[in-house]
Amino acid sequence: MKHRKTGVFIVLVSVAVLSCAIFGTVKLLSQMNEKSEWAVLQGLEFSHRSSAEVSNVVFDSSNGYEAIGIRSNSLPDVYPASKFPRVWLLANSRYGPKVKKIPFDANYEITNSDLNMILRRMPNVSSAVQDELRRHAIE
Repeated sequence: MKHRKTGVFIVLVSVAVLSCAIFGTVKLLSQMNEKSEWAVLQGLEFSHRSSAEVSNVVFDSSNGYEAIGIRSNSLPDVYPASKFPRVWLLANSRYGPKVKKIPFDANYEITNSDLNMILRRMPNVSSAVQDELRRHAIE
């Protein structure tokens, strides 16, 4: 009977250790994927930072991700327009926060016309990003 209790204990400990290892691996992979999405967004923001584009909304994509750049109206002392002229949102984030935006606290406004154009042009925009855009839509 004593050997049976020891065997059950060993099995339970093994299952617990294996469960922790699997959970840790899944969490690590998720964090790595989330970081790659932030890297895509940062790369797109950087590549457009000195762009002379004058439209309120621009679109770009990289590594299977689509992004939306919207002219920022943040206060110059917070984010000088010369440094961050646009707020960038990842349209189809798959990991982590469903709304990835840089600069994360910059402000922007879009017209309802711009919002409709974004949704027509990018049908894969996640519902979380659609909600984010609607919160910033003006008449």
